[in-house]
Amino acid sequence: MHPRVRAIVALLVAGLLLSACRGPGLDNVATVNGVEISRELLQRVVAAQTSTALDETSPIPDIDNPANHATTERTFLTLFIRVEIVRQLADELGVLVSDEDVQGRWDLDAASRAGGEDELREFIAGLGLTEAEYRDFELANAARIEGIEQIVGGDVAVTDADIAAAFEASGPVATASHILVETEDEALELKQQLDDGASFADLAVEHSLDTDSAQVGGSLGQQPQGTYVPEFEEYVWSGEIGVISDPIETQFGFHLILVNDRETSVEDATERLRTLLESQNRSQAVQQRFQQALQDAEIVINSAIGRWDADLAEVVSDSPLETPPVTDSIEIPTDTATP
Repeated sequence: MHPRVRAIVALLVAGLLLSACRGPGLDNVATVNGVEISRELLQRVVAAQTSTALDETSPIPDIDNPANHATTERTFLTLFIRVEIVRQLADELGVLVSDEDVQGRWDLDAASRAGGEDELREFIAGLGLTEAEYRDFELANAARIEGIEQIVGGDVAVTDADIAAAFEASGPVATASHILVETEDEALELKQQLDDGASFADLAVEHSLDTDSAQVGGSLGQQPQGTYVPEFEEYVWSGEIGVISDPIETQFGFHLILVNDRETSVEDATERLRTLLESQNRSQAVQQRFQQALQDAEIVINSAIGRWDADLAEVVSDSPLETPPVTDSIEIPTDTATP
């Protein structure tokens, strides 16, 4: 799938793209508690996805097939419905989003792109949206989601018993980094450079044979006991924290190991586990509130596109045979290049 196609799907899955069509009208594909989702909006987004893929000579397989096109419509409409629920939930909870907040998010978005605002506007056009829609659908609603999280998940409780149970389940953990080379002489040379003040992360990137960890400066992340081969494991759990080991030989070669942190007791892990459990509880509370709002909503689907399945919480075909699409199918030119 082309990157721009993935981008719009990711935008929708993240739950940030919401319908702007709130006024009355006949030309819609669905209503969510009386709020219309515009047929024109759905048509624009689906068309932009497919035409962008064609422009980049990476067509979505069989996108001109009416059955596949109808499936794409239902997928996007399901996402529109879900994010409209988010909008309404934010309104219900009194979540307010300021113009200054939206502008700040716009500025950060533009700054993250090499081409600045010009590249951002090109990206928006590729999504099939106007700038105003992008500001509302993506930026303002990112703030709405954060506001919902703060209100719904702002009063989560984590007890000492919860922390103890989590530590018992996970066991001791340690955070370590390493540089792996083929020979002891190479390891000794790098050790000397480190003793002279060289950066562990820089040398890992440049020299380590463990290419996965080398990309992140040699970091192996936080791992439980029993993760590593015996020689490596012994140093991780007995070596001095913050001190780089002498070369340690394993079946993979010679390692220089840096133990960054160890949690061997529940007291060591309390702060981390409390933060983790609070985050999990907050996410669970928000998800439950969203699911309840979704179940309580009155959702009506244009029969030309399908029906709403409350159990699945998605738009489905009302027939074993595919319903013809309600947006225009994209005709693939016969001379379109294929990979």
